[in-house]
This record gives sequence, structure tokens and C-alpha cells, in this order.
Amino acid sequence: MTDSQRPPNRRLVEAVYPFGTHLDVSRASSDGMRGNVRDDRDNSLIGQAELFDVPDRYADGYHDGYDH
Repeated sequence: MTDSQRPPNRRLVEAVYPFGTHLDVSRASSDGMRGNVRDDRDNSLIGQAELFDVPDRYADGYHDGYDH
């Protein structure tokens, strides 16, 4: 299996960024976002969002990162 055939790494996280800003939209995937933070008024780059692990609600069983 080549690297391009491997599934991407996935991790369930919460993004925290300042009021009045938004996350970048991904150009690589539909409905995706990037960790870059931009100003709501002029879309200028502000910095990076902080990412925190989301507690696993299914700690005693299988969890794939999606709400079911």
C-alpha cells in the first residue's frame, strides 16, 4: 500500500478561536476547515486556533470520531 492509498489520520478535537474570527475553509476537501484563524471583517490572517481533545463519550467501546 502506498502512502497515497492510506486513509488519513483522524482525531476528534474542539477548535477554540477568538470572537469575531472564523476558521479557514479547506480547499482540499469539501466541508473541511483548516486551523488558520481569519478576521470576520476583512478575512486577514490572525493566527492559529487552539485544538483540544474532545473527551471520548464511548470510552468503554469503539469510537470512530463521528456522532452516530
